[in-house]
Amino acid sequence: MPSDSDSSDDGRSAAKRRQRKLVRAVEKGRTKKVQSLLRKHLKELRPALAAPLGRHGGTLLHAAARDSADAALLRALLAAGADINAIDNNGRTAVHVASAAAVQVLLREARLCGQQIDLGVRDRRGVSVCDVIQGGAGLTSGGARSERASGRSERARWEARLREEAADEEGHDAFYGGFDDDGGGVADGDDWFGQIAAE
Repeated sequence: MPSDSDSSDDGRSAAKRRQRKLVRAVEKGRTKKVQSLLRKHLKELRPALAAPLGRHGGTLLHAAARDSADAALLRALLAAGADINAIDNNGRTAVHVASAAAVQVLLREARLCGQQIDLGVRDRRGVSVCDVIQGGAGLTSGGARSERASGRSERARWEARLREEAADEEGHDAFYGGFDDDGGGVADGDDWFGQIAAE
């Protein structure tokens, strides 16, 4: 007859297997699998959402944002409790490592899931989340660097269009409030981030 410790060991090993399945599903971009695992086993998978992965120590959200702009995948992780402000060993959040296409999706999904993004978080190189949102070039390593650099002018056109639309609606350019000197937030209280995330 199995003892209580045997059954708890089986439960722990099953939880570990599910955590490994979740990691593999996120790394492969298998949204339906991620959603299914989180729906069925959220309580035991929640620790995996914050656990550091690999040598850089990023979370599952880091991996998903870096490799995918899939809104449903990012939403599933955020809704399950993945922290948008979690940092890796280099001080980078998921926004720092996100591909250019994923930055906008990540911001929108975080807002929809009720998460507040700390715009002032800076990585080891001094790049803030705010800098990433504004489209600074060369913010990440590898392929995302050239992708973000080439997407800079597109983002600038997009921001300009949003400012123009807001000015048309209100009769003045009150939409873009600018950021305070340290890059840590909106200076005059305008909800620039909220407007972009809602787009």
